[in-house]
Amino acid sequence: MKKIICVFGDSVLWGWGLPFRVGWVNLFRNYIEDKSNFEMNLYDLGIDAETTDGILERFDIEAEARKPDMVIFATGINDSAYRKIKDYPLTTIDDFEKNIYVLIKKARRFTKEIVFVGLCLGNERLTMPLPASKTGKCFTKENAIIYNEIIKKCCFNENVLFVDIIEKLKNNDFYEGLHPTKKGHEKIFKAVKDNIGFWEQTNDVKIIIVDKNDKVIGLKDWEDLKNKDIYRVSALWIENSKGEVLLARRALSKSHDPNRWGPAVAGTLEEGETYDINIVKEAEEEIGLKNVKFQKGQKSKIMLVGRLRYFLQWYTVKMNQPLEKFKIQEREVAEVKWFSKEEIKKKIEENPDDFINSGKQWIGLFI
Repeated sequence: MKKIICVFGDSVLWGWGLPFRVGWVNLFRNYIEDKSNFEMNLYDLGIDAETTDGILERFDIEAEARKPDMVIFATGINDSAYRKIKDYPLTTIDDFEKNIYVLIKKARRFTKEIVFVGLCLGNERLTMPLPASKTGKCFTKENAIIYNEIIKKCCFNENVLFVDIIEKLKNNDFYEGLHPTKKGHEKIFKAVKDNIGFWEQTNDVKIIIVDKNDKVIGLKDWEDLKNKDIYRVSALWIENSKGEVLLARRALSKSHDPNRWGPAVAGTLEEGETYDINIVKEAEEEIGLKNVKFQKGQKSKIMLVGRLRYFLQWYTVKMNQPLEKFKIQEREVAEVKWFSKEEIKKKIEENPDDFINSGKQWIGLFI
């Protein structure tokens, strides 16, 4: 398996002021090379002072030459800057939003795996203006937050993964307020690593393939799955004493049904696992449940288009745990929330696309 990754952005990418290979992109490259068993080419395409306009001008040529399987954008801080007059940023808010949507559209010509890394900025007293700027370029926290929110909104609307780092770096994580130190780059790398989990899906992990009677007939890599193949999934239905149901919204990084509501816990069975083993593992990994006894329920057969053909073994449990006590795994789960059953019925009727594709089938089993 080979993966080509293109990272577009500005001088933060290549680690301004740092020794070779300690910027966050190089840390990311090193980590993938160490943890994965696939061949990988990662291209750091950062240019000093780059804006979204600049990336748009060169994107087609750069991407066509490399044919990326994943595109990462880390841009926006230069767009948010202004020279002397605060009301006139280098890229207006309206133009910036349009540029983000166009970048997403362009990237989708090559891949569905698109990631935006948000903005970060240190002490603005050091960046108004930036001493190294010969034209009086100014960077402010206020503008950084505004432009960061625009990227976040665009990514949410387009089901694109957004890695938010604006609160993760502190003033002492920057050299001169704009460019992160080695410690700052390590924090960005960790945020990116924790949100993009493809390097853990190595060829050593096989999923269980079954026949129409749920009898095991073989093992396959996920990428080798055919439309006719049937696999196994376990899922957990959680209710509290009020009759409310806990649902989980899937992370934007998920290949199937990203950013949609589904069961509190769900997982595909891998080699050596039973339904019972898998649900215990997934409950701990996804929402932090340990030492909780689940009741085994009914089994559904889900046969949808494409690769969505599986047996779904249900488990149930009643618990009154506050939302803040659930420890969610961010690359799997965006959030969890308690819903009344009436809310769920109304929501799935009015906005079925807010739920995973099999939503109506499994919700009908319990409501």
